[in-house]
Amino acid sequence: MVEVRQINQSDWETLRDIRLRALADSPTSFCASLAIESAFEEAKWRSRLGSDAAWFVGFDDALSVGLATGALRDAQAFMGSVWVHPDHRATGLADQLVAKVIGWAKSTGCPTLLFHVTHVNDRAKAFYVRHGAYQTGQSEQLADFPDVINEEWVIELR
Repeated sequence: MVEVRQINQSDWETLRDIRLRALADSPTSFCASLAIESAFEEAKWRSRLGSDAAWFVGFDDALSVGLATGALRDAQAFMGSVWVHPDHRATGLADQLVAKVIGWAKSTGCPTLLFHVTHVNDRAKAFYVRHGAYQTGQSEQLADFPDVINEEWVIELR
C-alpha cells in the first residue's frame, strides 16, 4: 500500500531523487530541464521545500513513487510537479496526491487552484476533468520545448 505524506526540508534528498526521476520519465510534462536540475546543490533543494510550498510524496515502503506540489505565489495557489512512477499509474495514487494538494490549497483560503497541462497530454486532461478542473483559455509555449504548449487549468476551491 502506498502512503502519501508531506515532506519537509530534511527530506531534500527524497525530493531531489523523485524529481529527477520524474524529469527523466516525462521531460515535456514539466517546465524544467533534467540537465539543469541535476546540477542543483543541497541548498536549492532545501529552498524548494520552504514555507510557501507543500510537497507531497507517495511512498511504497521506502521507495518514493509519486509526487505533487502546491505553491503559494501572489496570494494564488498553484499545483505542479504531479508525477506517478509508471508502475504505480492507474492505482489511485495520482488521485491521492492531487487530493492532498487540493486540501492544502483550500487551507490557504485561496478561491482557486491553478496549474498547467501540456496540450498533448490527453490522459492528464481527462484525469483533471474528473477532479472538477477546466481550462481557462490561457496558454504559453515552453521555452525549452518550443513544440509544446502549456494550457492553464483551474479547480474552484469554494
